[in-house]
Amino acid sequence: GEDDKDPVIFKLLRNGFARNVMKDLDMSALIRSGLENSFADPELVTDEMVERYSAMSRAPCHREALLKIMSGTTLRVPASKERLSAITVPTLILHGDTDNLIPVAHAEKFADAIPGSKLIIYPETGHIPQEEQPVASVEDFRAFLATIYSEETAEPEAVEPNGE
Repeated sequence: GEDDKDPVIFKLLRNGFARNVMKDLDMSALIRSGLENSFADPELVTDEMVERYSAMSRAPCHREALLKIMSGTTLRVPASKERLSAITVPTLILHGDTDNLIPVAHAEKFADAIPGSKLIIYPETGHIPQEEQPVASVEDFRAFLATIYSEETAEPEAVEPNGE
């Protein structure tokens, strides 16, 4: 069946007992493997990066929440065009063209559904553009924020700066 094709880690995560055991294990090998699978160029994954992600995974409730999400035991609501079109805040979508986890077509569907959104697809980049393309993604994010703040400041102020 479909279940037979799933990686062993996903089979384990669906098992409550295995999830409880995994909750307390050193996950660095699993984190390294996950990062390498998320990058277009796995050579970019460093020991320091693995340690940083391991440290973040030790934050209170983080591992338990992640295990629940990955195991499929949480209710997931599909991101339909109707639901996405209700988003009215400025939205920036960053995606790698070599994402092994989420097809780039999904980013294009999000951009199409969210009014006024901006989509940037990075070439030869995997699932974590901010790691693989740190300079470009920060520049793009800053430029996006600058357009938001310039739009906000272009409107006349109703109140004087001193509050009068």
